Order: sequence, then C-alpha cells, then structure tokens
Amino acid sequence: MVRRDAALVEVDWDEAIAKIASELKSFKKSEIAVLGSAFATNEDNYAIQRFAKEVLGTKNIDFHAPPR
Repeated sequence: MVRRDAALVEVDWDEAIAKIASELKSFKKSEIAVLGSAFATNEDNYAIQRFAKEVLGTKNIDFHAPPR
C-alpha cells in the first residue's frame, strides 16, 4: 500500500518496489542500518550482511541476541 492524499491505496508490486527504491535512494549510506538476528540461520545472517555492504553500501550492521 502507498500513501496518497493522506489515504492508503493498494498498488501492484512493481509500483511498490519502485517507491521503496526511490525512498532508499534519498538516504545517505550512513543513515541506513541493518539488524541480524539469533533466530535466523547463519546463512540468512550472512546474506543480510552481504546485502547491507554490497547493495545498500552501509557498514552499519548489528546483531540481536536474546537475553539469557
């Protein structure tokens, strides 16, 4: 859904992805962060890390581990 004139309007995937991409481009690389999780697999966390570094261009990566 996309907000238009203070209302949420249903859109197709192509328009939604284009909107997200244009919004992400407006951020500086230092303003974006990615959070990994102990509940995800090592492979998933590795993919998240590579995506953050290679695609988003950010080094702001953190990891959430549940309290013991």
